Amino acid sequence: MSKVVAIFLSEFDMKSGYKLQWSYTTLQNFSFDAVEYKSLPSGIHDFKNATTFISHKSNNKIYYGLSCFKQFQINKQDDSNDRNNLKMFSIGILCEPTKNEWRPNEFINNGWEYIDEINEVLDKLEEDLIKNKGIDFNDYSNVLKNIGSTTNLTVPKESSNVTNHLLLNLPKLFEYLGPLIFTIYKQSLLRKNILIFNECHHNNNQQDTYHIITSFSYLISILSVIPKEIKVNKNLSAQQPLYNIGLNESSTGLLKDYKLNGYIAVTSDEILKTHPVYDIGVEIENNKSRIFKQSNETQSMKSTIRDYNKFQSLYCNLMSKEIKFTNKSNISTDDLNSINSRNDDEEISRNKSYTDISPNQIINEPSWWKSDAIETITWSESFWFAFSWFASAGQQLNEDEDEDLIDLQTKNKKILDLIDLLNIIGFFHKLTIKWFKYIDELIIETNEELQLIKNDFSSLLQEDQDQNQDQELTNKINLNISYQDMIEMELDPYSLQDIEFLKEFILLYYNNKVDNVNIGYNLTKICC
Repeated sequence: MSKVVAIFLSEFDMKSGYKLQWSYTTLQNFSFDAVEYKSLPSGIHDFKNATTFISHKSNNKIYYGLSCFKQFQINKQDDSNDRNNLKMFSIGILCEPTKNEWRPNEFINNGWEYIDEINEVLDKLEEDLIKNKGIDFNDYSNVLKNIGSTTNLTVPKESSNVTNHLLLNLPKLFEYLGPLIFTIYKQSLLRKNILIFNECHHNNNQQDTYHIITSFSYLISILSVIPKEIKVNKNLSAQQPLYNIGLNESSTGLLKDYKLNGYIAVTSDEILKTHPVYDIGVEIENNKSRIFKQSNETQSMKSTIRDYNKFQSLYCNLMSKEIKFTNKSNISTDDLNSINSRNDDEEISRNKSYTDISPNQIINEPSWWKSDAIETITWSESFWFAFSWFASAGQQLNEDEDEDLIDLQTKNKKILDLIDLLNIIGFFHKLTIKWFKYIDELIIETNEELQLIKNDFSSLLQEDQDQNQDQELTNKINLNISYQDMIEMELDPYSLQDIEFLKEFILLYYNNKVDNVNIGYNLTKICC
């Protein structure tokens, strides 16, 4: 369970602006600097109720938390369009980020368990303000201080209240990003600084898009975490989620501290698009999303057709069921706060391929998915596929069946269980493991080939043999990646975006072993 260490009450007044009305902390010298801006992000006044996940830095330490917003009229009889008749409050909490070797366990300590409790306090605040036409916020000290302290810490698994957990927004992540989810997953693996622009301020159905979209910071970080069995630099093991940030963050040390190894954050301040605080931007509107590089905002990044095929199967599995979650798998609150890799006991074969699966047809698919989110097929790729189809008598290039996606399909289930969401995350973890293991084998093979060449050369110059062997242990290699290698890694060799991704991936995680990456070195003229 999240441990609350700071609580605050913010108000937005139509005349005087942002106010921090009350705050309390159990820590010494804790700074609440600018929390009122985090808890009342731009555009939130278009909602009656909203929840925003946040992060906050104090004394060189990051804390995760959330704020619950409520807007109401003091006088129900007055004009509802009179802004002077409106009150806007947010109650926020910040929690202790429990240190853990598995870094994602730190990120989820944001108080999601207490959302209902905070909203109850906001309801009471509304009731008292309407009744008394005013209030002394110090009178609310005891009520606010009790947030998080009265929760039963020994809730049995069968009764765990997980309805507000960020994981339950995973179907929304698929719905909002479409096939671009694979594009952002890859950029997150490269530990790029990713900034999601929440442009869903006007929402006719009053769906809490702040709760949904700020949770994407955590969800994308979980999808792109390096599974435990893969050993990498700890700073690269997971993308740092910062949740919601604002314009004021561009002048604080929060972004600077995490920019080197990559962060992922959400903002509703569109002006940040012109600030060089991010590498990859993600625009999310009410009916469309777009990914772009900060260095070239007009050029959209897209998904490959191979990734789109995988997305179709995953999406159909998620959306074919009623979005009404069950917990028959008895996942506890503590379990959800300790989401691990789903592949600890599984072997990922280098030769196993999931690329050429039979895509499922998505009913009522948004038109922008195909028109704006997927790369077009090049003439050379079309020619190559036609040639391969003819050469294999109509068979697909890869005959291996996608067992993982088949396992995800639960034919008789109509309602999603939490275990279904964990299996979706596991699919991305398996793909990450596959890339690491495949590259590991390529490096081993390359080193073996180099050693054979050096041994042959050393037989001619016997006196240099020992020196050459010692040198081989320290030299970096040039790694050659072929067309077929990319196919088996489920990447698209015809996509410049995938080629660039693979090069950056290898040079990022294998910089102590690989000096240069050559991709497509043995492509024949017929497929180039």
